[in-house]
Amino acid sequence: MPFVKTGQLKALAVTSKDTVAGLPGIPTVAGNFPGFSSELWIALMAPAGTPAAVTEKIRQSLAQASKDPQVVAKLEAQGLQPAAGSAGELKSVIQAESTRWSRIIIDNKITAE
Repeated sequence: MPFVKTGQLKALAVTSKDTVAGLPGIPTVAGNFPGFSSELWIALMAPAGTPAAVTEKIRQSLAQASKDPQVVAKLEAQGLQPAAGSAGELKSVIQAESTRWSRIIIDNKITAE
């Protein structure tokens, strides 16, 4: 992000489905290739068997932090868009991403070198 903001690099597009607040005026790849989306997501996980009360407290704290204007500003300055959800929502994201990328790997016969 710093190189884009200083003009040392030119951002052509973002790969997320929506524009990025920290990069005003930068279009999405989907604008030229409808349906395209490749997004970074970061998840916080706990060991299996962690008491539900503990994971719920952590989830609530993260949800609160993701709405804090200072946190939002810092993340958006890095091109990130904060979001917090439930364990079920995360499970759905992981399953969808696994299915999507598995299909791309299989269809294109991609192998590790």
